[in-house]
Amino acid sequence: MRHALFTLTWQNFDLSYGMSASIQSTMIFQQEKSMQTISAKLIEDHKHWDQLFLEVEKHVLQCRWKEAVDNIAEFKTVFERHIATEEAMFFPLIKLAGGEDAWPLMDLRSEHAKLEMILARIAEAIQKQSKADFYLHAESFFILMHTHSIKEDQILYPKLERYHEILPRSAVTGK
Repeated sequence: MRHALFTLTWQNFDLSYGMSASIQSTMIFQQEKSMQTISAKLIEDHKHWDQLFLEVEKHVLQCRWKEAVDNIAEFKTVFERHIATEEAMFFPLIKLAGGEDAWPLMDLRSEHAKLEMILARIAEAIQKQSKADFYLHAESFFILMHTHSIKEDQILYPKLERYHEILPRSAVTGK
């Protein structure tokens, strides 16, 4: 039987994972730090995004399109890595601890998809050098991202910390 294996390196926030069909029943986590530290890192990501996005906005306002392209690419990389971490590592843990109904995982996945779609439109607006399109999509992105981050920071991450504390090791490792 193959196991889902997650290897996390939080200093660089790199994520590599391989999943099998038995991901819901068997998980092996290799963590260098506690869930509290992981949650703190993910919350820190949310703050880091705000700074990155301010840089993008500054460059768009000043019509410094090359810099805006570079900054939105960096933002997109960090954002996509963050989402991959949540969906590959945390969502299966929530399902393991309490099932799909333990948290509206479909809602969070849906918001991730919407944010990725809006982010693609923002990047396209920057490529076209369209301030109007950029600000139209940036406002939508900011509103959804803000409410989504609050849900994660104040509900999802604390819930994950509690699950990590209460799940017996055998439930997480399959041993």
